Amino acid sequence: MPQALAQGAPVIGEEDFDAFFAVSYSRIVGQLYAMTGDWEEAQAVVLEAFIRAWDYRSQFDLETAPDSWVRIVAWNLTGLQWRQEWARPAGGTPAGAGRLGFVDALRGLNEDQRRATVLHYLCDQDYEDIAAETGVTLRKARARVIRGRAALDFGRTSAHPHDELVEELYDFANLHAHARLSAHGVRERGDRRGRKRQNMTLGSIGALAAAGAIAVALLAASPSAPPVAASASHHSGTHHVAPSQSPS
Repeated sequence: MPQALAQGAPVIGEEDFDAFFAVSYSRIVGQLYAMTGDWEEAQAVVLEAFIRAWDYRSQFDLETAPDSWVRIVAWNLTGLQWRQEWARPAGGTPAGAGRLGFVDALRGLNEDQRRATVLHYLCDQDYEDIAAETGVTLRKARARVIRGRAALDFGRTSAHPHDELVEELYDFANLHAHARLSAHGVRERGDRRGRKRQNMTLGSIGALAAAGAIAVALLAASPSAPPVAASASHHSGTHHVAPSQSPS
């Protein structure tokens, strides 16, 4: 999960979250599709990331790169076998998804190079921002973008410069990216998860408290140790006094 907010940061409200979801969902789906090359997975992981954004809204701030927060969570979910049927996009992969110039040009790159290239060209990030979001050195971020730029140069024609490839991808995402849940549905699912997690935490605390009470009761019911009996020394003629007695 991305880094938590500083203490005292405002928690996002319902209206602001709904507005952010409405304007950002298709855009981030387009970015994840370019990173992964899998349209259905891109929609599923982005939707799940928005659910987690609401569930962990105390760690989410619209004022500090909210797209990056959602994108990092979505990226970390790619390739995992967590997806439920409800998260899959209706209608499957739309026709034309495999013919997008930007996505097609990056297919020969590894996933890290694709991710860096997308962050640079689709998200307008510089090398420092890319290094921060992906957790690599500045040098490595630059090398990945250079490799991606070479792939784009090789895959495009003079009639389709980089900015037109980007526009084509975003137009496609805006037209075809339809979330299986509304913003209200995203919040409802996030709230249910939060309540479930809270109940599990309270249940664990209750179980620990009950175990502690049982342990105390068992100790209280245990018989006390027998007193040490006085014994006489046949050799010296003196008496050894038990610790609980006083000499007379």
